[in-house]
Order: sequence, then structure tokens, then C-alpha cells
Amino acid sequence: QLKNQQFSTKSYQHPQNPTSYFMPEPTSIILNTQQTQAVQAPLSPMLVLAGPGTGKTRVLTERIAHLISHHKIDPQHILALTFTNKAAGEMTARLIRTLTEDIAQAVFMGTFHSFCVHALREHHETVGLPEHFGIADDELQRTILYRAFPRLNPNESNLNNVLQAIDRLKRQKRYYPHVPMKKGDQNLLETYEAELKQNRLVDFDDLIFLTHDLLQTHHSILQTYQTQFQHILVDEFQDTDQEQYALVKMLAQQHKNIFVVADDEQSIFSWRHANPENLTRFQEDFMVGKPPIVLEENYRSAVEILNLARAFIANNPVLFDRTVYAQRTGSRVRGLLFDSFHAEGQFIAGDIWERIRENADLAHHDIAVLYPQHAIGSELEKIFMTANVPCQMAHKRGLFDQPVIKRALSVLRYALDGENDASLELFLRRELEGVDPALYPAIRKFQYTKNITTFKQAAFLYPRTVSEEEGLEVSRALGLAGVVHNAVQRGAVSSLPNLVDDILDQLNTSNLPSLQNHLNQIIDPLTLPEMHAVLERTLPLYRKGGTFYIACRDEVLRHLLTTLIRDALSRPGVIVREADPGSRLALGPDTIVLSFDQEPPKSTTAFLHLGAMATEIGPMIIALKFCQAIACADIPATLTDYTVLDIRATNDNPEQAEITEIGAVRIRNGEEIENFHTLLKSENSTTDAPTFQEVYPT
Repeated sequence: QLKNQQFSTKSYQHPQNPTSYFMPEPTSIILNTQQTQAVQAPLSPMLVLAGPGTGKTRVLTERIAHLISHHKIDPQHILALTFTNKAAGEMTARLIRTLTEDIAQAVFMGTFHSFCVHALREHHETVGLPEHFGIADDELQRTILYRAFPRLNPNESNLNNVLQAIDRLKRQKRYYPHVPMKKGDQNLLETYEAELKQNRLVDFDDLIFLTHDLLQTHHSILQTYQTQFQHILVDEFQDTDQEQYALVKMLAQQHKNIFVVADDEQSIFSWRHANPENLTRFQEDFMVGKPPIVLEENYRSAVEILNLARAFIANNPVLFDRTVYAQRTGSRVRGLLFDSFHAEGQFIAGDIWERIRENADLAHHDIAVLYPQHAIGSELEKIFMTANVPCQMAHKRGLFDQPVIKRALSVLRYALDGENDASLELFLRRELEGVDPALYPAIRKFQYTKNITTFKQAAFLYPRTVSEEEGLEVSRALGLAGVVHNAVQRGAVSSLPNLVDDILDQLNTSNLPSLQNHLNQIIDPLTLPEMHAVLERTLPLYRKGGTFYIACRDEVLRHLLTTLIRDALSRPGVIVREADPGSRLALGPDTIVLSFDQEPPKSTTAFLHLGAMATEIGPMIIALKFCQAIACADIPATLTDYTVLDIRATNDNPEQAEITEIGAVRIRNGEEIENFHTLLKSENSTTDAPTFQEVYPT
């Protein structure tokens, strides 16, 4: 949800003096003639053609400032649409510097998808969406595909192809409803859409489609937005598709105060259905023969680069006849061909060193190397390392692709809707990366076979149908999910950052709720095989005093084991030493050698072989368990008579949960004398089953 709502929803408060938020005309920004013409254009439809580096972001920002300061437009009546959150953030930052933060935040600045999310949240009932619907980003879409098609090849390129096919089929269904679909295509689309609906999700296409239909079919809602947003500005207009253009047209058709900036030579999103012809449509629908304003001076590139770029696109079809020029000159652009990539990389490394030797003021951090694919960068990095060229790669992951951010988002998504099966599965996949991926399809199959309502309910019942080890993984997963739900239910947090901190802190493996991750470290030492026999031999020596030698072929591990056991067995008369290979040991009745090697030692008389117990959980844990057992052997039992009751439910919400399983054990004098277990949601018919009163009379 954070990713798709970067716009501000802060309600703008008018000051008591209604003119105090109208700023004087900014004078610190210097604009050229064309930029000034665009910024100060009359309140009417306007198309601005802006080539690369001609200052389109500056023009958009100054246009908004001009509307507020010169035309006295309430900032709440301005809608500025961009194609990326980064562009929206940059424009907001510039507007803050030009005006004030309160005024800048009052402008509705965001992407097309941000606006659609805002509209659908306000009118979710009208379009048939739940109040807290989720948005299926790329990662969640993949989870949806895994759930809908368990046999799908998990290869990334294959998943991308499937998602592209779904996008194509959705548009075919929307634009050509009378054209019959192939049976396989129809099944793909229907299954995908059903999985989205079941999990209360919409994808990015749905955001645009549903908002378009909402405004088209509900005139009163459209009028509300037309009244609210009396001035509309659009960045990168050449990248709008059919639906986005229709949205803008509906919003602006009443007041026609629309200002769009575009570069008809720079549309690179045709694969995403972008249509530069929308520029022509805009002129026909709004401009009626009025010429666009053209920004022609490039401030970013030198003349040589600009001329070369224009030569490359000289034969491309153009919608408008215009030129772009630059004032700055630079060195001539060189084009070099090499027999191999390795030869090219070596040349680049050598060229860098040559430039640095020739220019004392030039440092490595002043130089950048650009490449079209990250695979090339990885190979180039190896060549640079060999040539002693210090470098730092710019990794392809953005902020929302960073592992810690992905984790926080999956936690928040699940916290928002704990009954969303897809969000739960994505959360578990991220928190339990070491678990066999086949576990999740197995739970889903169990869910569908047994006709269980939700994935979470199925996960609660699934452990009873599989091995203890696999069931333990499921229980551990549900424990993690419970951590998130409990943090939300406590309601003790005062802000979103505090909630995230609280949840992530509890999910940390060092904290109590995640002790399932370290089960071997907290189990009773006496439950380990052979530990009773070990105590029978070691306790007498520990009590009366003697020497313990620690044997292990690994020198470092032997030293660590010796240090641990020496500290744990510290008492008068007890000596703990390393049994160095080749050293002569004074073996006798007051001596025991504790061996932690996997293979039994040659002598079994003086040696006590602990390595056999360490095959699964490691020698350090075995040593810890040994120390716990021997140190606690003389502590009297303080709790000998008690009963433990275990209840499992369908979810963690006590107001909604149904009990599915009850277990109990009764302990007397430290020994189990009785136990009880039953499933309340049995797979079998319960018509003739005994009642609770009959099973456990009061």
C-alpha cells in the first residue's frame, strides 16, 4: 500500500486570512522565453512539447506555482499526474522550495495509479470492492500465479510471459468482448481473476479500468472530481494509454483547464500500451487548431551528443515538426568497435587510467561507465578488479526491491488483512525462505480436497496429516503469523513506524516469539538419546572432583568446547582440559574423555562418545545440553503436579475464531498419568460422535 500511495491525502486547512497562502510571483527562477510562455499561458487547454533536457519538470512546477500565486487558485483544486513516484516526489520538493510545504502538500500530486487508488478507496462499495482491498504488485501477482497454477514453471521469464498474456487477455475482453477466446486463454484469465477476487486484490490494470468505469457510469461522482480538480496537469503525456487518456478527458471536459507536457519523440512504453497518438487526439479534443508551445533549448547535453542522437532517430515517424538545439559544446563523440567484450573492457580500464594520469584533478569517482544490461556490468567489474580500477556498481534493485523493505511491506500487507490467503502465503514465503516451496501447494491441495474455507484454516489442520517434522514447519509458520496479528490487536502502537518496528523486532530470531527457529537449543536435555547414560558416568566424577578432557579433531571447535564446559562445570576439584592430538593423557578412575568427533575413538574405556548425538544439531548444542543436564541434576523439581491445556483455533482473533482442536496432559509427581486429544472440526461425520459433556463430564 505504501508503494502505490505516494501522494498526500492531507486535508488542506485554509488560514484565517484567505489571502495569506497566495504567494507573490516567484522571482528567483530564471526561465527562457519559451518556458515563460508556457508557465504564463492563459487558463485554457495547453500542450507543451518538451524535448530532452529542455526543463519540462521546471515548467510544470512553475506552472503550478503560477496558478496559486498569480491566479489565486486554491492548491486543493490542482491535480498533477505523473508516471512515476520519483517524478511526483521531485515536483513536490521543487514546489516546497518555491512556495511553502503546506501549500505544496495540498496539491494532489501523484501517479495515475495513485489517483485511482484514492478514487476507489472513496467509492469502493460502488465498484464492488471491499473497503480494505489490496493491490497486487509484481511480487503478489507471482504469488497469485503460484496459487492458481501450482504446476507453473517458476522461472522468472516464464512468469513475466504469463503476466503479459493475462494483460493482453484482459484488454481483449474489455475492448473486443464479442471476439471469442480460446478455451485455454479463457481459463487462464478466469482463474487469475477469481484468485484476485478471493483474496480481495486488484492489479494495476484493474485500478485504471475500475476508475474509468466508475467515472463513466456515475455522473455525480465524476462531477464531484471535476469540481474538486479544476486545474489538471499531466507529465509525460506521450506515455498515456487509451484508458488514461479517457480518464483525463472526463476529468477536464467541463472546465478544460488542462496543461500537458509531452515529448512525441521519446515514447518508450508502447509495450505498456502507451500511445503517442494521444497527442493528436488531445489537439482535436481540446486545442481545436491552437498550436502547441515548444521547448527547444536543451540544457542537459552538449551539441555533439544532441546532433548524434537526432541522427539516430532521423527516420523515425514524427507527429510534430520541431528542432532541439543546445548552447554547450563538448568533445567529439567517438564510436569504437572491438573483437570481444573482454577486449572492450580492457580498453575501458586502460582509458580510465590514462585519463587520470593526464589530469591531476581527475579522480576515479569523477568517471561513470554506462551499459545496457546488468550482466555486462558484472563482467566489467571483474575486468576492473584485475586492472586495479576501483569501482562501485549501481545495483538494479530500487528502494522497494531491498530485502528489508520487501519484508516490511509483506508484514504490513498481511497486517492489513490477516484473512487474505495470498498475503499470508507471501508473508510465509518471505519469513521461511529455507522451507521446501512444495509445502504451500501441498497445503492448498489439502484445503481444496477437504473443502476448507481459508488457507489459514487449512494450515492449522494440515500438520495432523503429515510427518512431525513437516508439521513443525507449518506450526512455526503460523506462530510467525500470530506475531503480526497480536502486534496489531494490542493496539499499543501510536504510529505506522512504531508498528513496523514492533513487528520486525518480534520476528527477529533472537526474540521469544521466534524460538521455534531454535527448538534444539531450548529442548529438555534429558529428551536427547543417551543423555541419561552420559549423566550416569559423569555425575559421580563431577560431584567428587576429577578431570574432564575434551577431544575434538577440529582445533578451533575443541577450544570453544573446552571453554564452554570449563565455565559450566566450574567447582572445586573439577578440571577441564583440551585433549590435544598426540599428547599423552593421564587416564585413570578420576578421568573421563568427552569426545565430540563423529567417529568413535579407538579406546572406548575412558572415552565418552558424545559425537553420536551431534549428527543432527551439532557439537556445540550437544555440549550446551550436557552442561545444562549436569548443572541442573542436583536441583530439586519445583513443579511436579500440573495440567496443560492446548487449544487451536481457525485464526488469532478471539471474536471470530472457532476452536478446531483440543489437547491436554496431566502430570503427577513429575510423571504423565493421563492425556487427551480431539479434533473439533473432524474430517468425518460427527452425527453419531459423543458430545463434549459425554467425553469430559463436568
